[in-house]
Amino acid sequence: MKKFIKLTLLIIFFSVLIGCSSPKRKAEVSFELVEGSLKNDTIALNVIFSDPDNYISEKIYIKLLDQDGNELESRNYNSIDDISLLVYNELLSETSYLILVSTSLNGDEIVLNSYTFTTKKDLNIKIYDAEDFLQMSQDRNGNYILMNDIDFSGVQFTSPFTSAFNGTFNGQGYTLKNIEMTTSYLYNGVFGYVASGTIRDLKLENISIGTNEDPVITSSSTKTAILVGYQSTSLSTIENITITSSQIYLESLSQTFIYSGIIAGESRGLIRDIEVIDSYVYLKSSSNAVVKLGGAVGYINESSEIYDIKIESKIDFQLDSEISNRDNHDFNIYIGGISGDVEPALKKSSSISGIYLTSEINVLSLNFNYDETDYGTHTVLIGGLFGSIDRNFDNIYSVSEIEFNYNSENKDNTVKEYISVSAIAVSVNTYNEISNVLIYSSSINIQLTFEADIEVSEYVINSPLKRHEFFTFQGSSILIDGIEKKEDLLIKIDSLDGFFTNDFIVQLINLD
Repeated sequence: MKKFIKLTLLIIFFSVLIGCSSPKRKAEVSFELVEGSLKNDTIALNVIFSDPDNYISEKIYIKLLDQDGNELESRNYNSIDDISLLVYNELLSETSYLILVSTSLNGDEIVLNSYTFTTKKDLNIKIYDAEDFLQMSQDRNGNYILMNDIDFSGVQFTSPFTSAFNGTFNGQGYTLKNIEMTTSYLYNGVFGYVASGTIRDLKLENISIGTNEDPVITSSSTKTAILVGYQSTSLSTIENITITSSQIYLESLSQTFIYSGIIAGESRGLIRDIEVIDSYVYLKSSSNAVVKLGGAVGYINESSEIYDIKIESKIDFQLDSEISNRDNHDFNIYIGGISGDVEPALKKSSSISGIYLTSEINVLSLNFNYDETDYGTHTVLIGGLFGSIDRNFDNIYSVSEIEFNYNSENKDNTVKEYISVSAIAVSVNTYNEISNVLIYSSSINIQLTFEADIEVSEYVINSPLKRHEFFTFQGSSILIDGIEKKEDLLIKIDSLDGFFTNDFIVQLINLD
């Protein structure tokens, strides 16, 4: 009660302070709580400034105070443009806090506004069996704790989160195993759709989405992965996960999009400390949907951050387009050992770092099934690391194999084809320095049934903003219809000692 009174007095004090300064104040600040973000230990707010007369000319200060008025944290910003989303983690449950936003004017601190909140009660829900797990669909904001391993053999499985999950799931190092998913949804995965939720400390073993004999077939758009189909916001965290002996067999008739990977179909949040062992994605497309396919993540969006991942994966892709399914004739296919397509990062610093990759990419067939009436553009980008990436990356170790079978006869000159294969990425678009990227070894083998103009390189094919340095240890090989293409574009090194600056990668190198 005394603490509540203290906080109330603080609120009154700062309200008076704000009111006293209001005649001079021309700037307004408001707060908008992000839906589902207020939990027992975290909160996220959109901070909205209105300053049409440029009243704020000095730094902005945002302070977090506890219920006794003690300052817990202070953040300084040079401009209101630097402030949008405000996130606080590791808070105490059932505890009140005060946020103050202020600036300076003629040496005086002017409080612009304040916001008070109380974190929720820590109500952990314990998960013991398959029934408990599936019942999580009844509360998508809950805080869940896995209490033991669960074997889903014989259980008809549907992800409990086909709608947004905003809670937490703590696996405590236990294992979910023998899950079989036989039906496709927009978001496929053990945790289908994660918004501001957290998934951590969990092992997945022998998870199947479809089988070789009976693949999952979808005629609509899909974001599919073993773990999370769609990680939809920057407030989401996926960390300390192991995925072993798992597979996706997916056939799509969609004309819109297919995003698929082992960890996530599409990521907009934080992914870190993940190990993928002996896992596999097979995707067959029978139409002209946009394909973004990766060993880790199909599509990495601008707010996503990826750190410290070990991937041992295989990708098989097959395009056998059916003319009857096509309303237009444009194809966009992005495939990468890490990710098919990576958007520019919101942060200037690297947000893809510490990747240890062993991958095999097989394009089993690429058949556009041309018709005399075809027109449009066919873009296919296949990279050992990324199909296309528009941000910097660092501390990556890669061993990759790419097999590419082109078996489409172009009978129509009105169709433009841009088909490229690279040991690194077809397109890298960043001014920032890329560092400590080692293509330990790579091989590319192209088989052409029909004559085609395909660009193939051990280096980046399109890097319009800056030329970057990439390194190799064992070198690369390129074969096109059995004929070797020699290049000398990667910088050869003789030792890995001191090459990497990421502790995660260094430890893995030392283990080998």
